[in-house]
Amino acid sequence: MYMMHTFKGCSNQQSGATLIETMVSLFVLGVGLFGAIALQIKSNQQEQNSFMYAQAVVLANDITERIKSSATPDTEIINWKTRVQQLLPGGDGTVSGTTLGSQTITISFNEKSPLVPNQQKHTITFQSWL
Repeated sequence: MYMMHTFKGCSNQQSGATLIETMVSLFVLGVGLFGAIALQIKSNQQEQNSFMYAQAVVLANDITERIKSSATPDTEIINWKTRVQQLLPGGDGTVSGTTLGSQTITISFNEKSPLVPNQQKHTITFQSWL
């Protein structure tokens, strides 16, 4: 007669995750979260820069209309330059050719980003006819 011996409680099968598998999965998760955060920051920065460009276009249209309708265009330009400095970070504006004919409007401003210490200067030039 043959007798079989069985050992209860001793198994060669592993259950659960090892420490290395857990560390690797946490590392992969961390890299993914870091990438998502970096993407969100860059998106926010581009949104702010787009807003600055839109402000520059509005300011260029504003001075064009003010020069067309004003009897004292030099006063309008001085007031406009103040608005450019107030609305755009590091803003500066110039207008040349205020008589009838061609007019060139140049607006420059700094990139608005709290994370970038050396901000890039953007310059936009508009051509208008009075």
